[in-house]
Amino acid sequence: MEFLGRSEGYRQTDNFKVFPYPHLDSDGKYHLCFLVHGLRYLPKCSMDPIAQLQVGDTLWLCHELQNPYDNEALALTTEDHYHLGYCPRYLSHDVFDLLRRYPSLVEVKVAKVNLPPSPLKSRLLCEMTYSGFEGYEPYAHKTYQPLTKEKEKSKNLVCPM
Repeated sequence: MEFLGRSEGYRQTDNFKVFPYPHLDSDGKYHLCFLVHGLRYLPKCSMDPIAQLQVGDTLWLCHELQNPYDNEALALTTEDHYHLGYCPRYLSHDVFDLLRRYPSLVEVKVAKVNLPPSPLKSRLLCEMTYSGFEGYEPYAHKTYQPLTKEKEKSKNLVCPM
C-alpha cells in the first residue's frame, strides 16, 4: 500500500486513486510526498528547469483561480516563477484550507528529480511539510470517503477523480 500511495498506482482504466496519508512527526508536523501532476501539458522547454532542480529546493504553491479545468488548481513554481506542474488534485481541499488560514505553515521541497528516460508522471517527487491547526484532521473534507465502514477511521481513502 505504501508503494501504491507513493506511485499513485493509477491506470487510465481505474475509477479510484490510491494516495498516502500524511505522516505526523513528534514535532507536530505533517509530511507527505507526492508526484507533480500535469507535466504532459507543459511545453518541452519547461522540462529544463525541472532538470536543474536539486533535492531540498523550495517550491511555491500558486493558486490558478482562472484555470479553465480546475479553479482550485495549485501550480508549483520555482522561486523565480518557472512553472513546474501542479499539486495533485486530491490535496486541493486540505492544502487550500491550510493556505487560507496559515500560508506560512505550508512548505514544499524537492524530494527527488528523475531525469529522462523516466516517465513524465514520475519526473518530480516533492515533499510537503505543514503544521495543522486546532481541530485539523487530514482528509476530513466530505470529498474523501473511507473504504471501510469500521468504527476506527481508515487511513485508506478514496478521492473522486
